[in-house]
Amino acid sequence: MASCEEVTRDQANQRETMEEMVTELWEKLPIEMVEHMISFLPVPALYRNRTVCKRWNSIIGSPEFWVLCARSTRKLNGSFIVLRQEDGWSFLNLEERRWYKIDFDERVVYRPLCRIDSMDGDGGLLCHHRARESSIFVTNPIGERFRRLPPCTAPIHDLSVKPIVNIVVDDVVRSFKVLVIANGPEGERIYVDKPRMVIYESTTNKWRNSSDPNVPLKGFPFLATCSIFLNGLLYVLMSPLALPSISEQDCLWSYDHGADVWKNTRVNIHNLRSYLYPQLVMSNGRLFLAAWAQKEDIHDPSDLSFKTWPWMQDNWSYEVIELHLQSRTCSTIFEMTKAIVKQTFIPEGFDIRKVKGTFTMKHMKAFGSYNNAIVLFCMTSGMSIVYDLKTSTWEVLPPRLLPDEETGELGPRVVPAPMDEDVICFAAARPMNLLFPDYTLWAYKQKQ
Repeated sequence: MASCEEVTRDQANQRETMEEMVTELWEKLPIEMVEHMISFLPVPALYRNRTVCKRWNSIIGSPEFWVLCARSTRKLNGSFIVLRQEDGWSFLNLEERRWYKIDFDERVVYRPLCRIDSMDGDGGLLCHHRARESSIFVTNPIGERFRRLPPCTAPIHDLSVKPIVNIVVDDVVRSFKVLVIANGPEGERIYVDKPRMVIYESTTNKWRNSSDPNVPLKGFPFLATCSIFLNGLLYVLMSPLALPSISEQDCLWSYDHGADVWKNTRVNIHNLRSYLYPQLVMSNGRLFLAAWAQKEDIHDPSDLSFKTWPWMQDNWSYEVIELHLQSRTCSTIFEMTKAIVKQTFIPEGFDIRKVKGTFTMKHMKAFGSYNNAIVLFCMTSGMSIVYDLKTSTWEVLPPRLLPDEETGELGPRVVPAPMDEDVICFAAARPMNLLFPDYTLWAYKQKQ
């Protein structure tokens, strides 16, 4: 009778033989058949296999394969949230509830350890602006390609300006647009005469000014707090703090980038002036607003020093409300008190001193998805949870597993606080599919 050791050895030999047979079979298949078959694989499987198979890696990196993926039926097969950190790109697959890391060495194009001010993603492309630079970068982290756009015509290189970047990909005409809102500094009246928003079009490789919304500025800067694309329209939330004369019913605007037309949605967002760090969120065609809300008006929300509030006050909660565009009303989806947020996102034994000893409000990020879910992510601890809009239930997601700097062992790692200006830490605020954009999107890069 064979021993357990012999059985284990035989099983290992059989498994190794099967793997060799499968490898030999793949090597004998025509390259066209291999390309067609793997073009239908999910993005995580594509990336995982390109790192272990040289043949697949060469196929996936070819322009012909990108075109094949763009024509395949592999559309909207999952939502991904992208995180840019000092150790590279990572993305969260909401279907698998798993983080993936992308080893894309961008030091050839980026200054190391340069802060990202704003980032957005669509159709597999990531668009981001880096502090103190006048250029916008568009990156395809899966395809390992990048593109530096011509210098932006808005004054985004000024550190006092906090631009908001947005990108939208058109799969039909195989092009993309980048929309940049160059906010003026809070409390100052400069940049009033500058363009409110500028738009880059890949078809022309040029920037142009957009029209202006009919907002009663009266000498105040155009200050947008957040924006997001939904059903082809860009929704922009304007700050009532920068526009004292504006009504809360006049703060949410939509922009049609094709017709160059702004429209006031007239959605009445109650107590908008008391919100801190609002974020527009899209989930399955619905529009939401996530923000910190103060139950009792003890402090002035316009006090910027208070926005770095550590856990000292008990009258704050994190809320998500739905913005009903048809009825122009709002409804509360859920809210979490300060105590619940702290209990959920600060795990037991977590050494908060590693991130300067504070858990600030701006470290909470909200994301939507295509499958009726909203994800809350804590930039301080790296913890994230999913709220199911259908069942109204929570699920805690596993943390990112990254190698330890000293031991090299995989494990959860603390995300550096974004207040550190010498690290890169930002998250895309919109769900996206990491598909391979058509190769023609990079035509101008080939001409350079």
